[in-house]
Amino acid sequence: MKEAIKNNKKVIIIGIVIIVLLLIGVAFAYLTTTLHGEKEYLVRVGSLGLRLEEGNELTLEKQIPLEDSEGMILDGFNFSLINEGNIETDYTIYLDDIELDEGETRMPDSAIRYSLTKNEKAGSADDLSNMGVNPNRVVDSGSIAVDETITYTLRIWIDYDATTEEASGKTFKGKLRVVATQPVGKKASTRPVRQGY
Repeated sequence: MKEAIKNNKKVIIIGIVIIVLLLIGVAFAYLTTTLHGEKEYLVRVGSLGLRLEEGNELTLEKQIPLEDSEGMILDGFNFSLINEGNIETDYTIYLDDIELDEGETRMPDSAIRYSLTKNEKAGSADDLSNMGVNPNRVVDSGSIAVDETITYTLRIWIDYDATTEEASGKTFKGKLRVVATQPVGKKASTRPVRQGY
């Protein structure tokens, strides 16, 4: 009787091992399927060269709240983006916070209004909080051609409706950051590429 039970246990264990091996084999076969695609891949080489020329500082302190009509005629913060490379470039310009000096308190984005002028075309006034949240405040994005220069004026002011708690005695300091990439463009080859293993 004991011997029959031992033999049954051996048969059951061997059966379980065979089932597990079969499942692993089926899973492996399923996951190693070779795909033959017709997708074309682009490899494009060029020199990426963007330059950011900045004017005066981007600081908002010791100011009084303004109506949008007054804020949009301020001198503003002037800067230019210049493509000195030999390839069209996609770019995104961000507005990042600068660390404040000791004793200064940061003004919340909701208390700040802004307007962006790009190549002499003025934009409308909006809350700074609609740009995003630091460090992902997007000032502008797009493409810039070889030897192209894009000029900007960024005007910022304290919102006329900002409360004393939001704006009184507080400061905003920012700096620009540009992230550039090469865009997808012309086909480098029309030959199909084999995918998979």
